[in-house]
Amino acid sequence: MNITLKIKINKDSDILETIKQYTRALNYVSKTAFISNENVRNAVKLHKIYYDYVRETFNLPSQTSCSVFRDIAGKYKANKRKLKKAISFKETHINYTYNKDFSIKNNVLGLSTINGRKKFVLDICDYYKELLLKSTKYCDSSLVKDKKEQVYFCLVIEIPECEINNRGNTMGIDLGLSKLAVVSTNKGKTLVIKGGKIKDKRFKFLALRKKLQTKGTRSAKRLLKKISGRENRFMRDVNYCTVKKILNFAKENNVSHIGIEDLSGIRNSKLRKEQKRQLNSWAFYQFRTILEYKSKINGFNAIALDPRYTSQACSECGHTEKANRKTQKLFVCKSCGYSQNADINASSNIEFLTRLSRSNLINGVAVNQPDVSNVEAKGLFRQLRSSLDTSQPTLVVGS
Repeated sequence: MNITLKIKINKDSDILETIKQYTRALNYVSKTAFISNENVRNAVKLHKIYYDYVRETFNLPSQTSCSVFRDIAGKYKANKRKLKKAISFKETHINYTYNKDFSIKNNVLGLSTINGRKKFVLDICDYYKELLLKSTKYCDSSLVKDKKEQVYFCLVIEIPECEINNRGNTMGIDLGLSKLAVVSTNKGKTLVIKGGKIKDKRFKFLALRKKLQTKGTRSAKRLLKKISGRENRFMRDVNYCTVKKILNFAKENNVSHIGIEDLSGIRNSKLRKEQKRQLNSWAFYQFRTILEYKSKINGFNAIALDPRYTSQACSECGHTEKANRKTQKLFVCKSCGYSQNADINASSNIEFLTRLSRSNLINGVAVNQPDVSNVEAKGLFRQLRSSLDTSQPTLVVGS
């Protein structure tokens, strides 16, 4: 798998000028080729037509000039819409090719600039050093510049995925708002990560946004943009910290397979306006992405599961009924009387589906995707919990 390491490098006038000339070359070729009705999605044809001009006019190194055409072709290929005008590029980055216009050895980075090759000593943190030791090769990377003209080198490395221990324990994660995550293992151990303070802070961001939107002045709009970036960084940090706690808990309990809810369709759910706003603004997909790639690095298998009925089904007998969820916090089974915290009950059901998925006990039936069009599908959890025998190699569930 590929991982990007964002490493800060010292400001340098040659680097800044190279980014400027690279961007000028991008915009010139993009605009000229688009107006001339040339195939802007073909990097080879753009290279044949514009290479000499780019080298002479913008004074770019040979390999950096080649990157201009690949960058343009990639941008147009990614845009599927029919364009009425040429794509323009901002002064933000340069794409580099390993062993051609950049090299790295013993924490020293060599970069091609308009004034030749320059070397930069990198200050690499301990976590990045661990990843570099695991890496098998360096890949094409990029140099980026932020609004404050601070420059970072985004080094892309390839590291092997850790082998997964199929005999390890299983774990299910139930995501929420008041509780960021509730985790349950097949051994009955639980981890609750509270999110009340985070929820309060996000409400403060919301109140401030409403106040600024009401004003509508130019300065208010500038502040809105600034606050948006601050909130995004805050939520990203929260997700990374939450994932770290979950994976540490998994290591302590010898977990190999982690089940997480697939909440891709949650935005289309029929909820009250306030509930929908809270769900739509929560970075569930970002959390899942971070968990999946961190799991691969640490030797866990993250499995996305359909969460339907996991809040209604009893984790003891499998009886599924909406009335089981007595309150937002309390779950009481109408069939067997089992009582538990609603989030812990849901995470136990997700862990149960994770165990089935790992064991591959079901033939021809997608256990984690019950057919909700069929009313009898609500009996899926009861049927599985009453008939499941993990010592048997197979289990066939009737349609």
